[in-house]
Parts: sequence; structure tokens; C-alpha cells
Amino acid sequence: PVDGRGALVEAIEELGGEAICLSAVEIGPPEDREPLRRAIEAWAGFDWVVFTSARAVDAVEREGANLGASPPRLAAVGPATAARVEKAGGQVDLVPEDHRGEELARALVGAMERPERKRVLLPRSDLGRGELPAILTRAGVDVSDVVAYRTIPWAVGLNELEALGEVDAFLLASPSAVEGLLARAGAGGFRRIFPRAIVAAIGTTTAEALGAAGLAPDVVPARSTADGLVRAVVERIATG
Repeated sequence: PVDGRGALVEAIEELGGEAICLSAVEIGPPEDREPLRRAIEAWAGFDWVVFTSARAVDAVEREGANLGASPPRLAAVGPATAARVEKAGGQVDLVPEDHRGEELARALVGAMERPERKRVLLPRSDLGRGELPAILTRAGVDVSDVVAYRTIPWAVGLNELEALGEVDAFLLASPSAVEGLLARAGAGGFRRIFPRAIVAAIGTTTAEALGAAGLAPDVVPARSTADGLVRAVVERIATG
């Protein structure tokens, strides 16, 4: 399940596949937009702004942030997010080799001199995990963890799943997508409808969400990118 024509859809179609977008997540504004607005007003006072998704870039751009301004320096969790930053006029100074929030935090601390004197803005989903800000805080960084948007799992109905017909693989890019996909069918109902479909998770966090829901992932790519996920699924299909 993906949101519109994103990086996953493009990667699937580039390799000759057909992508079916099944909405399992809705995106909404923060319940209180004032903290984000105040953070944007103080933009130049931060040493770094850290983006963990393209949607966070969308959110700060809507609030009028000048991503081309310096300071702050900009960090992105992976290449898709970095591309969105650059599209908004920003220059990305840091992308970790392992595209996970924890590794982004560790790379950021490693790039800092005197982290205890640094201020970091972290605009992200209301469902953002705690590891990234915790690592920064333990290093002494002053972190402003601000809700930039809400992620709302959308329960996919059994009739929607059954109407899909034969599907070779389900590609899931977030724990919220897992929750939405299985909210009504459950792992057992999903497997009843799609007994042979490959279930693929973009990274360890999504894989853990699948496991917790009772549906072990068949594929987790070594690199947590859209291209890496699609290529891993293609390889799995080719090898049976």
C-alpha cells in the first residue's frame, strides 16, 4: 500500500511491473499547527533540520520554510527524502548509509563538533518512533521534536482485498500501512485471500510490525529504499 505515485510505484513500473495503489494510510495536518509554525519562525536558529520522510518536507514547505537558507544544515534519512529536500531548494548535507532513523541519529552525532551545543529540529509524523530523538538527546543535543503531520491508518475492508484479484506481492513501507492492511482481515484473513502472495517490508521497523501482527515478511531488502525493496521482490519471484 502506497500513497499515490511515489518512489515505490515508479520503481515497480521501471522494472515492467504493474502497481496497484491500495490506500492503507491517510495523511492529515497536525491537530495543533502552532508548534510547527513557531519552529519555522525560528528556522535559522537551528544547527540542523532532520527529515525522516518526504512528507515532513512537504509540511515545512507548506508552512513557508526556506530550505535553501543556511543555517541550518539539512539531513535526510534516505535518497527519496533527500531528493524531496533538493526539489524544495535545499542542499542535503547528510544521508546515512543505512536508511533508518537510528542510523541517521548516530551519523548526525558523529558529524557534530560539541553536540551538547547544537540545536536540532525534527519535524515528523505524530507516530514517529522514539529512538532517533533519544540518541540525539543522550549525546547532549537540544532536540525540538515537532509534529509536522498526522499518519492515520485506514482500515482496508475485506471486500477491497477480495476485489484486487490475483496479486503477486504486497509491498509495505511503514508500520501504519501494516496496521491499515490487516486491521479488518487480520493475518489469517489476508492469507486466506492471498495464500501465495509475497509480503515484503521496506525495512526492519515495518518487518517487526508485520511479525507482531502475525504475518511474517517474505522479503526485507538489505537497503531500505524503494528501489531496493522492488528489486528484492523481483529476485524472490524469479527464484521462486
